[in-house]
Amino acid sequence: MNYLTIFSILGLLLVSCHTPQVALRKAYRQLPPAERQLADSVLLTALDNEALYTLLDTLKPMSSVQFYQLSLRSAQTQERDSARETILKLQRIANTLSAGDYQFLLQPFERPDSVYRNMEIYVIRKSALQKRVSDAFAFTANWASPLTPIRQPSWPSLNTKTNTTGGVATAICLATRSMPWIFSSRPACSRTAPGCLFSGISFQIPVYAAPTGHFTYAIPKGHTPAAVDSSLHAQASRTLVRYSALRQKYSKPEGVSSVRLWIKNW
Repeated sequence: MNYLTIFSILGLLLVSCHTPQVALRKAYRQLPPAERQLADSVLLTALDNEALYTLLDTLKPMSSVQFYQLSLRSAQTQERDSARETILKLQRIANTLSAGDYQFLLQPFERPDSVYRNMEIYVIRKSALQKRVSDAFAFTANWASPLTPIRQPSWPSLNTKTNTTGGVATAICLATRSMPWIFSSRPACSRTAPGCLFSGISFQIPVYAAPTGHFTYAIPKGHTPAAVDSSLHAQASRTLVRYSALRQKYSKPEGVSSVRLWIKNW
């Protein structure tokens, strides 16, 4: 074996020790046992639902993972403290699972009329979202805030639920062809007018947790699914079949090792 071969092997070994998967595995192992269990639970929820097409495919640049309602404004100190501790745990989980091209976000939503604070975990495939932002520049260029793969979903989601801009927080992650009609279908509808919502029909794609369909995007009302929709459905079906087999492979009596499944197969 010559020196060039030896150095090549050493180089490959060094690179393999610094991959995002290795970093994720190390961060996961450093979590307390209860938080490792929570990380597996959050990731399993993601894989069993629409985030499968972000985590093991590129069909969705961004997906919602799990919704939480936390009593941060409760009059009871114990409830407030418990809510804060839950947020800290969820943020640690999001930080741990963020690796390589993937970013997990814990996103707050405005709810001034309640003791509760609504929060949701999202996962973003950064390269795919950046491409979608670029492809949809005509749609996104007029928004008041500059968009980046991380800032895009969080900025409009802070609006109230009746704000149209908030309503299209994830529009950029839907079928590209749906974007031109989102506002043109309601010409008198201002992006900031309360109660102004666009209308359309949904196209559903099966997920593990809902074989009849759950991963949903909108197409213009009155249109029927076209070849591009059938192609998306076929691609998703192949990914779902692959995931179903992996899920069985990584299942144990105590549950599914979802973090290990994802690390080995993304």
